[in-house]
Amino acid sequence: MLRRLTGLVPAAEVAALREVAERHGFADGSATAGDLVQGVKQNRQLEDAGPDQATVDRIVLGALMRSREFNDAALPRLMMRPILNLYTAGMEYGFHVDNRIMNPGAPVRTDISVTVFLSDPRSFEAASSSSRCPPARRR
Repeated sequence: MLRRLTGLVPAAEVAALREVAERHGFADGSATAGDLVQGVKQNRQLEDAGPDQATVDRIVLGALMRSREFNDAALPRLMMRPILNLYTAGMEYGFHVDNRIMNPGAPVRTDISVTVFLSDPRSFEAASSSSRCPPARRR
């Protein structure tokens, strides 16, 4: 089931995330793709953000934890660190199912996947492939 939460991250925090992204390089996102999605993950993701990763964590995880709707739907006990991804013309993360186990050093089952857009999803083509599920299942 998909849930669309709007206004999750306040504009000032989106600006802070964009500043982090501008300070760091982006690497080939397929490097972290599991075997089943290697061929469909075409994006870039933030390279090691060092101390700035704490800012990303605080903002994104904080926004999710402040959202009653997210908490009611997800009941999170543990969340993986957020990864900032970049899409440019022609990039997409095609149809896929996320890995069910992540974090090889200390495996974590990942039952729920979350995408937080820092840009209006209607502003880029890749958004059309970011969430495919039968329309009756969307909320």
